[in-house]
Amino acid sequence: MVSRTPEHREAMLELGCEPALHVAGQFQGSVDESYAALRDLGCEASITKYDEHGNKLQSQAFGASKPQFNPDVRETIDIDQRMDENAKPANQCVRF
Repeated sequence: MVSRTPEHREAMLELGCEPALHVAGQFQGSVDESYAALRDLGCEASITKYDEHGNKLQSQAFGASKPQFNPDVRETIDIDQRMDENAKPANQCVRF
């Protein structure tokens, strides 16, 4: 809600949704949603992974860089040409 209507952010926080979102983030099926909601509310959030015994494996704070993330985003006006240059033909099928 607040990502589309940021003027409701303060009201949502006053209603106490932050603690509920932190609790919701502990359930596998709602991690992404609660994380995004906390982010949009401007709250501090982190993702913590646990093993099957409940031992903490790792935590990642929101906004921390991910090792596999490629931040290099370049604008281009010749994308069609570059795609054609880098295109590779599909493996040809053998017909019987």
